Amino acid sequence: MKKTEYFTIILIVCALALTGWAIVDFINTHAVDQTPALAAAQSETTTAAELPDKCATPPDYTLAEWQDHMSHHPDQYRECLTSETISTTYKDITAKDLAIMLDNKNFFLLDVHTPEQQHIAQTDAVIPYDQILTSQDQLPADRNTPIVVYCRSGNMSATAAQTLTDLGYTNVYNVVGGTLDWQQQGYERTDELL
Repeated sequence: MKKTEYFTIILIVCALALTGWAIVDFINTHAVDQTPALAAAQSETTTAAELPDKCATPPDYTLAEWQDHMSHHPDQYRECLTSETISTTYKDITAKDLAIMLDNKNFFLLDVHTPEQQHIAQTDAVIPYDQILTSQDQLPADRNTPIVVYCRSGNMSATAAQTLTDLGYTNVYNVVGGTLDWQQQGYERTDELL
């Protein structure tokens, strides 16, 4: 081969190498910014940055007033309502515990079973477990009111109890075993509400 052919081959290899580096540099600086993963991460960063302002108590509210306001708009403030500032747990109780509590009733008793069933005497309201969010007007306005929730077996009431705590209720109790355990313990049910 002649020197000019070697020179031409070297020039072509150098041109290809430079083109490759230019493509890699372009991908690293432009195309990566458009990946779905990065876009999602940027969106999460924006959302996280907005949360303190969204959940923070405005100057013209007390903390309790702001939490009450947010609990009336759970779709808008769900991430604020499940933060550490509001209780996110409920307590499980037995049918025997409930029977003792009913002797000196100072709580709201809620049947959440669907379809409707016979109730435990002194039941204050019947709201299907999956309609708690849309039936808040039937619940106590004071979020510190003790609420005892029951259903037939305890499954629907556990879901409802968690929904209530997510709404900011701080004294929520779930009757484990529901009316099945209630009857098994020898207690009566009724068609009447309080």
